[in-house]
Amino acid sequence: MKLALLGLFLFISSATFAGDLTMPGERWEALPQGYICAAYGDQLDVPMAHQEMDLQFDYIRTDITLDNGILIGSFMENGTVCRFSAIMLADNAASTIELVESRAYSEDGATDCSQGKALLDQQLASNDYLYWGHPHRLTIMIPSESAEALCGAGSTHIGLNFQVSRKL
Repeated sequence: MKLALLGLFLFISSATFAGDLTMPGERWEALPQGYICAAYGDQLDVPMAHQEMDLQFDYIRTDITLDNGILIGSFMENGTVCRFSAIMLADNAASTIELVESRAYSEDGATDCSQGKALLDQQLASNDYLYWGHPHRLTIMIPSESAEALCGAGSTHIGLNFQVSRKL
């Protein structure tokens, strides 16, 4: 009986863990606009690591302060779609953004999504960001092995570019 209750508790705990992270007070939404080398730059090809995992971002949303954000997307791992969500914290004075918490899961449980999550966690850990243009754009400058090939000699980062689309 105790084993059955423990098993039920573990099942319920894992079921409640699955799902995208959420952030209260979402105010602004920005949609993905591809990759760039710098503000006002031309759109780039998708970096190789992101191509290989078929990474697709849905949106990034921020609260009214623009300090707190949530990034939502998906990627493929072991032939299965994995959902990814990340809570981000920006320091607007320093133009930096860092990963606070992330989650990756497959809805069917076929994979633990750990490889893609590890790559995205590493890339989103702590970065500079650009806020520019009209309509307003948010570009997170992530480290990428493809940066030099896409942006030129000595480049180590590429911009994950989002355009503000609406007030929620």
